[in-house]
Amino acid sequence: MGKSCAFTGHRPAKFAFGYDESDKRCIELKRKLRDTVTSLCFEGYTTFYVGMAEGVDIWAAECLIDLLEFFRKIELCAVIPFREQKVGMNSDYKARYERILEYATQTFVISEKLTKGCFKARNYFMVEQSDALVAVYDEINSRSGTGQTIRHAEGLSKRIILIKP
Repeated sequence: MGKSCAFTGHRPAKFAFGYDESDKRCIELKRKLRDTVTSLCFEGYTTFYVGMAEGVDIWAAECLIDLLEFFRKIELCAVIPFREQKVGMNSDYKARYERILEYATQTFVISEKLTKGCFKARNYFMVEQSDALVAVYDEINSRSGTGQTIRHAEGLSKRIILIKP
């Protein structure tokens, strides 16, 4: 049985390049993410949990979809914090979200509606299912959900792979 990995990271607004994915800093960040995912696949990781949020979650899922051609045993698990998560996304991200769901081998919906704790519950669920956590993280945002997720993974002695944006 393969190993499993979850992803956490900031939404585009937290990055200097914002939503501009043509920015060289975003391109470089996505390259680092893809290299990390590729390395994990070579290490025997086969199950990947993504939280389906704009930014790092969507980018990680897209990396996994691209790698399906080379690593046929990849399982993409979409972990949705609340059923209507995509409603607040722009049309580009909504389309990407829907495409990812087409490739998901499993989909988990944490809450039927938006609640105060559904994002935290989603993050903790992913960490608890996984052997490792890939975190695109800037310490400036240590009080973020990403920071909280990393601390939860540390408390459970999970392997943490940090990617500095």
